[in-house]
Amino acid sequence: MLIKPTRTRLITALAALLGVSAAPLTSALAETINYIKERRELIACVSPRAEPYSDAILQVERPGYAGFQIDLAKKLAEKIGVGLKLNWVQPFFKREKVDCDLFMGLAQFKEDTPHPFLKKSIPYMQVEDIFVTKKDFGLKGLKDFNGLRVAADTSTAAQDILRKQNSGAKLYVSYIEDNKKLKALAEGAVDVAVVTTVSLGWYRKNHPDFAPITTSTNIIAENSAYQLTLGLHRADEQTLTLINSYLKEMLANGTITRILDHYGLAETAISQ
Repeated sequence: MLIKPTRTRLITALAALLGVSAAPLTSALAETINYIKERRELIACVSPRAEPYSDAILQVERPGYAGFQIDLAKKLAEKIGVGLKLNWVQPFFKREKVDCDLFMGLAQFKEDTPHPFLKKSIPYMQVEDIFVTKKDFGLKGLKDFNGLRVAADTSTAAQDILRKQNSGAKLYVSYIEDNKKLKALAEGAVDVAVVTTVSLGWYRKNHPDFAPITTSTNIIAENSAYQLTLGLHRADEQTLTLINSYLKEMLANGTITRILDHYGLAETAISQ
């Protein structure tokens, strides 16, 4: 009899492979660096199904690829001199009720407002929404999308503008995941895919012969790029300063670039 492993079994197996704990979700208060050291472990919150950011199943199926956010969390734990425990959080709105020192990927925008229980670190990578094509359509503005088949989910600003401003584009919104949009593009089912630079880098890592043309969605939609930071849960200034110093060091010596490069994302690292 073939018994397929359950998600719980796979997550437990992942934890064993990584040498970390697959912890239950609990409530927590202050997470200062002194408390982390006394506890002797850093608790990082990551998504269980978000490759290549973090993925509970991917590491079991493809050893060495747990996700770059988990790899970064391991390096930070080593710097502090403690073990690492992972809390799998999905969806992200549950973050206020979980036991976490670090949320491994928080978007930072120009008009960010302070959050009552999170401090943001310095950014460690840049993400951008892009148009990806196999053919050079000379995309420079809205009129250039007339008649093109565009895979863009409804959460993107580009899709909203293409739909509302009578671009003439044929919108395909059934492709929710970026990898499925890129697969449709590669197979000729669509002409344009709206994805992130992270998704494209990971897709090309797994499909090295795929050599597309990319165009920033800034040609029709402002603020297409944002930076990723760490979210420090109920941390004090001493903890924030220390984590920032580790990130600056790892950006300067190439550690973060090497982590990202393992997933085909070297170009997304913040320049120092």
